Amino acid sequence: MIACFPLHNLKQLEWFWKQWVENWSVAEYMKVPLAEIRDYFGEPTAFYYGFMMFYLKWLVWPTLIGSIFFLVQLGYERVDVPGLFLLALFIIFWCVAFVDFWIREESRYRLLWGMTKFQSKAVARPEFKGEWRHDFVSGLWIEHYSIAYRLVKGTFVFSGLLTWMAGCVIAVIYVLLLRDAHPTDLGLKVGLGILNGVMIAVFDVVYRLVSQHGNEWENHRTDQDFHNALISKSFIFRFFNSFSSLFYLAFIRPYAKGYFCFMCVS
Repeated sequence: MIACFPLHNLKQLEWFWKQWVENWSVAEYMKVPLAEIRDYFGEPTAFYYGFMMFYLKWLVWPTLIGSIFFLVQLGYERVDVPGLFLLALFIIFWCVAFVDFWIREESRYRLLWGMTKFQSKAVARPEFKGEWRHDFVSGLWIEHYSIAYRLVKGTFVFSGLLTWMAGCVIAVIYVLLLRDAHPTDLGLKVGLGILNGVMIAVFDVVYRLVSQHGNEWENHRTDQDFHNALISKSFIFRFFNSFSSLFYLAFIRPYAKGYFCFMCVS
């Protein structure tokens, strides 16, 4: 059983617990044993913790500068303080620099862990089903799946997901409109607010199940293609599902017809 199903190494787990989990000293806080994580858990887990360590280090300067402006706002007792545009310029520069420097850091990890040609070395997923054809270039028999079939399937899946996403956004905005139509009913406002949060969570669960089945149906060849397609589907939906209410509050509610302007009254 051990030969077929590799179990955890208890000594290595104990080392991780003592050297990493229980080690909360300030000097060791930003250090992660990436080499040991990569050797034991694999490259995807090591990349995750490498990114989190890089992200935490880069958050130090925005935190310090943002805290200074926060103290200035407390002193002025207002949000719009002199020099606030400098913070905005700094955040813009920080975002651009963060992405570029992380690409460089990621390339260093790829070179260090031998992942530079990972895509060319990738093998087909066990769930991949294709037609065996003879490759005249390499002389080998390879499992092939028609790109046209995958595009047709992807179009059907994406169309269905877009329809579901549009329905979710409409439902969320309708709940917010209904709440704004009764500004004096506190119980209704609280109830609809709770309903809005529950709807977002339920829509996300249903979408995740549907997108996973659709992703399986698209029959991607490698694990990387499979996960990239699933991530793109999940990101688009979760962006609209999580932020549609904020988009409504910022850009629709102040200009919607029939809005009772109860914000001015309150």
